[in-house]
Amino acid sequence: MLGAQTWDWHRELAGSWYVTAHAETSDRLPFVTLTEYGVPAKIGVNAAGVAVLLNILGHKADGEGEGVPVHALCRRVLDTAADLDEALEIVRSARVSASSCPTVLEPEGAAALEVSPAGVVSRPPEAGFVVHTNHFTDERLAEGEERGRAEPDTYDRYRLLPERVSAVTNPSDRDALVDVLDAHPASGAGVCCHPPAGAVLGERWQTLATVVIDPNDRVMWVHRGGRCTARPTGWQRFSPPAMR
Repeated sequence: MLGAQTWDWHRELAGSWYVTAHAETSDRLPFVTLTEYGVPAKIGVNAAGVAVLLNILGHKADGEGEGVPVHALCRRVLDTAADLDEALEIVRSARVSASSCPTVLEPEGAAALEVSPAGVVSRPPEAGFVVHTNHFTDERLAEGEERGRAEPDTYDRYRLLPERVSAVTNPSDRDALVDVLDAHPASGAGVCCHPPAGAVLGERWQTLATVVIDPNDRVMWVHRGGRCTARPTGWQRFSPPAMR
């Protein structure tokens, strides 16, 4: 099973991210992660074959009281979870301070975890795939939806992606899977994101990186930019340090 995503953020922060590797310690697994300066982890894969993809969400309960930052939760999964069940246990055990959707993969399974101060809901694969964008799909959590109301294009992406995914006949075909992400407004939704002309500071959203992860081989491929700019030689390959 493979995982793929675009990572969209402000164009001005295009130089603020990097990929880093962490070696094992007595109680931690080695892993690699794509993250930002000052952020403990985001997207990545560990030596046990547990991988994390990440979509930001927004809920009206965000910021109400104390909680664990979701990036610390991603770090905990990457450096300690040996399988999907352990990852789910870690995520469900923590009260978070804001909402996100970490999608956790292992060689034989995956789940999208809608995480919010209002609760955690796990979505298993349907027809062999898990698709998620930037809004809650769980009916109860969707009652507190914030981000989707402010940025309704997430619903357009969510309608488009299953159509494109359904054309992928082999879930292990890396090129076919990443081609799903090469979609722009003319296709029905902007999965590969480019800021519109005249966009002001704070609204210049751009796909800063495109990522494909193979948990079976413990490999993460990263392209700096959107899928539409990726060429065969434009991908960097990263793996966790070898376990001692």
